[in-house]
Amino acid sequence: MKIKSITLQNFRTFKEKQTFNIDNFSTGLHFITGQNLVNPRLAANDSGKSSLVESITTCFFGKTSTNLKADNIINWDLKEKEFCKVSIIL
Repeated sequence: MKIKSITLQNFRTFKEKQTFNIDNFSTGLHFITGQNLVNPRLAANDSGKSSLVESITTCFFGKTSTNLKADNIINWDLKEKEFCKVSIIL
């Protein structure tokens, strides 16, 4: 089984719908990094690296690796109650 893409919306740090196409990545271990464009002083901190990985666990098991679910993983900037969405194409 190989993950081709991950789509997130309202999931932890990801507010807008974003799709990560990883179909062209080779098999194996990959280094994930990022840039915090909101607060560049933080460098790669709070750029969504952990949220991306946790979204896989949530999609397959309905909760994060630390047993968070529902209201605890919805993006905290939302003014109205919305659902978080995670979809994975294999």
